[in-house]
Amino acid sequence: MTTTYDPPPLTPVPAPRRRAALAVTGTVMTALGGLAAAAAAAVIVAFGSSGSLDSGSAEVSTSSAALVTDVAAMEDVDGIAAVTGSPTLRLSATSTGPSGVFVGVGPADAVTEYLSGVAFDRITDFSVDPLRLDVTGEPGVASAAPPGDQDFWVASATSQSVADLAWPVQDGDYQLVVMNADGSPGLTSTAQVRLELPNAFPVSLGVLIGGGVLATAGIALVVVAVTRSRRAATT
Repeated sequence: MTTTYDPPPLTPVPAPRRRAALAVTGTVMTALGGLAAAAAAAVIVAFGSSGSLDSGSAEVSTSSAALVTDVAAMEDVDGIAAVTGSPTLRLSATSTGPSGVFVGVGPADAVTEYLSGVAFDRITDFSVDPLRLDVTGEPGVASAAPPGDQDFWVASATSQSVADLAWPVQDGDYQLVVMNADGSPGLTSTAQVRLELPNAFPVSLGVLIGGGVLATAGIALVVVAVTRSRRAATT
């Protein structure tokens, strides 16, 4: 004798729960799409179609031996480069003194050791377009050893006219320095800083479009859920 068992019938999901699921899914999609689109739009506004954020030219000066600023500690630059292209920091500075001007990027601990006991100005905040600096003075002796004689710089340039530095950003903690080429105090220069992300515009444009599509689809789901709820309430 053979006994057969019929599977129990599937219990349909109640309509109110389906409508609630549609509404929740649509809300999440709308929020995520909106956030992605907003972030992409902000990058496009900042970097433009050229993929560069430029400070514009401005005069900077210090009565001390150097202007020093921290470069944000970077991690997984290769991962960033895979999306935006290799990030490059460019700095140009004009020389107004007889010794010429020096610009350099070095490991933070090496720069700190080099300028230990030397008076310099540390840039604590800045704004771009136009370039404005907030600085805090560090006390010490007037002059530093010539920066070009140091071997720890990962990128540097010295010129009697315009020193141009291009540094492919690397993982780690670095500092950016502008000085007279002989390390003497009293620097006045016209400087310009630019950060380049070659693929920032096409990637951000794609995210902007994708975020807009996702948000639109989410809104559509919410509208469907609300419409069904209203129909159910009238029947």
